[in-house]
Amino acid sequence: MATLTVRIDNELHDEVEQSADFNGLSIADYIRETLSERVQDEQDYKEVVKTIQTTTETVSREEVIKQVFG
Repeated sequence: MATLTVRIDNELHDEVEQSADFNGLSIADYIRETLSERVQDEQDYKEVVKTIQTTTETVSREEVIKQVFG
């Protein structure tokens, strides 16, 4: 496992510490989970953009609702 050192200002540190406490996590675990979620969101976004750029298929609103809500 790699180690990453990041310098942040005191105000941001306090906010991160409060969020970690609120979620019952250590600061390291909170940052690890938050960073992982951000990276995954970015990967998902890139995948959607690629799909949009490479397909011409359209789906009706009704079909989306049917697929999402059954």
